[in-house]
Amino acid sequence: MILGYSLVDWEEYGIKTTIHTDIYKNPHFLITGKSGSGKSQSFLWYAYHILQKQESILYLADFKAGKEYTPLKGCHAYSCADNAVSMIYDYYKLYTEMRQHQNPEIGHITLVIEEWFGLLGYIESIDKKQKNDLMAKVGEILALGRGIGNGIGIFLMVQRADSSNFSAGSREQFQNIVSFGRLSKEQRLMLFAGEDLDFTRNYKTGQGISLIDGQDSATEIIVPWVPEQDTLLNRIRNYMDKQPSIQELLHQMRSAGGDAEHEP
Repeated sequence: MILGYSLVDWEEYGIKTTIHTDIYKNPHFLITGKSGSGKSQSFLWYAYHILQKQESILYLADFKAGKEYTPLKGCHAYSCADNAVSMIYDYYKLYTEMRQHQNPEIGHITLVIEEWFGLLGYIESIDKKQKNDLMAKVGEILALGRGIGNGIGIFLMVQRADSSNFSAGSREQFQNIVSFGRLSKEQRLMLFAGEDLDFTRNYKTGQGISLIDGQDSATEIIVPWVPEQDTLLNRIRNYMDKQPSIQELLHQMRSAGGDAEHEP
């Protein structure tokens, strides 16, 4: 998978030097940045390439119901508002089934959670126990999903990666960290302590820092802006429409495990 291009090579030489990560070895992504920094637009670029190359099945739980995802509404692989919470729980059920019944026919799968902080804040206002339960389930997938089946990943997008948004130790399970825009000192220490970079730099939209497990150091990156957003989203929608739903994968897993009678 391509995370973007080297910002230094792009600015100094106009060269597109790709920054790669292996989505199978490194399935979990933490994408951070303030509003307007380019998180969502960069994710759409990632989603298109992942789906085009069939690197993973993608499901998007978009709690904020962002207008940038409007063309995806009605697609079974997209959920928004309260339905985003239900999708996370369904994904956890699928993860649980895949732990119990290995099925090589199911490829790599990824759940993308848009605006994790806002989702948790909303859940906490209703039921604090449910918030803790949700954090625990996501934390469990982060800890164990990498080694199950062909890989179970999580892309988590959040404005701030505060420790209060994660169950104990789960923030350390992200093998890929991408931060767009300028970092506060607190966020820099949380995500990139010890990295030798100019953290005072004011990055433009779609520019930031990536840190990938197995690579020597953090790298400044740029993710291209795609002007034809409607075309991009329509292509993403076309790929997602052809994917199996989470419920279909659950049925497939339970049937293979001789447990189809428990299908709700």
